[in-house]
Amino acid sequence: MDITLGLILKFVLLGLVLSIGAAGVRGAGIVMSIVLFEALGMPLLIIPILAAIWPVIDTGHTTVNIAGDLNGTTIVAKRTNDLDDKIFNTKNIKLNTEIKDVF
Repeated sequence: MDITLGLILKFVLLGLVLSIGAAGVRGAGIVMSIVLFEALGMPLLIIPILAAIWPVIDTGHTTVNIAGDLNGTTIVAKRTNDLDDKIFNTKNIKLNTEIKDVF
């Protein structure tokens, strides 16, 4: 199978669409990979290998997803002036006291 720019773009776009529907579902990456490979006419021979290493890959995906979410919400809060810099930059925070002050 020839790897062309068009095939790479199809993989990326279809992968993005499928990943939206799989967010937060444990093990959904395997199912979404099967759907992606099948839709693009790729051989399914790699799926058992992917299933064997998926728990390690999933941990990395979760870590990157959470870090991205935290960064995104921090940027939005900073731009909308909803971020309290004093609390954000505090190293030793007592949650109960700070939460009462916020609300």
